Amino acid sequence: MNKYLMLTATALVGTAIPALAKQQEQVYTIQFLSSNGGSYCDGMSFYKSPYSGVKIELGTHLESGCGAANVPAAGQQHKKTVDLVSNWQGPTTYIYEISRPIKSGGLWGLWVCVDGSCFEAGSGTYKLGYYGAASNRPKTSAKTAEIIAARKAAGR
Repeated sequence: MNKYLMLTATALVGTAIPALAKQQEQVYTIQFLSSNGGSYCDGMSFYKSPYSGVKIELGTHLESGCGAANVPAAGQQHKKTVDLVSNWQGPTTYIYEISRPIKSGGLWGLWVCVDGSCFEAGSGTYKLGYYGAASNRPKTSAKTAEIIAARKAAGR
């Protein structure tokens, strides 16, 4: 009897291992490009949460190529986009809207939230992979301070 139990257990484990491998999530890494094809120094790396029943995306806003520290990001996947939030602890929150399917040439948009008010602050395309390491290129959020100052001056 033990012999048959061991053979059954071995067969079950042998079929479960390929199934577990298929459940591993895809990690996406992208480089932000401007609408005219120029490259920004930052990007994003993200993946679906591995926790069962938790429908969030986890990742990192890649800013090491800008001479800054990478920042945690989290968000949700929707039918046509993945929305990732970075700097949610700070006074200015950045929301990156990344079009799906994730592929080179996809679109992204940056929304900035300050004092309970959100506005679009940039957009462009993206390519797969992150090539940072060129600090002479701007960050996607580079003009944010100017936009915030102009909005405050206009009373918005």
